[in-house]
Amino acid sequence: MLKLKSKIALIIILLTGTIYSQNLAIGLSGGINYSIPKITEFEAQKEICPLIKLTSDFYLSKNFYLQLGAGYVQHSYSIDIFPDINLTFNYIDVSLAAKYKYKNFFVIAGSMIDIYINGATHINNYSINFDKTFSESLLYGLFGGIGFELSLGRNFNLLLQSDYTVGLKDATKSDDIEVKFNGINFLAGLNYNF
Repeated sequence: MLKLKSKIALIIILLTGTIYSQNLAIGLSGGINYSIPKITEFEAQKEICPLIKLTSDFYLSKNFYLQLGAGYVQHSYSIDIFPDINLTFNYIDVSLAAKYKYKNFFVIAGSMIDIYINGATHINNYSINFDKTFSESLLYGLFGGIGFELSLGRNFNLLLQSDYTVGLKDATKSDDIEVKFNGINFLAGLNYNF
């Protein structure tokens, strides 16, 4: 699995380096993922989880950009019949999106791939790591969002963004239960325009 993660990181670095610098904006943002699991047979509790994202916006034409993103996202849930048991899943998130900017505002839509890092079951103050046979190693989904960029001068922009994500693949390998992760993301960060 580490080989796949290394290959994805290398692809991101190579793609970023091949675009002319005047057509590139690099961003770093962090925030929360309001994880909304969709689970068969049970009512799931929504959880607030951390989210970090590094993005590269490539200029295509007037107002249109292609965004490549990579980061860390966590999903978590508990079910109504066992509220003291919480399951947490950690992923490397890779995304590709189209972005349309109008003045300081933008809309964005695209696809994402989540690569499983690790997970754990938390019961009160105890944690038990998942066996890799429990979780799918690769998830995919779609997302769309809106945002705002405010110029701070000297090529820096303040970024505020909100996305809605839809998981399309079951996160577990269980035959008894299906878990798909949706989420509402709230991000704040900085962009640097070359």
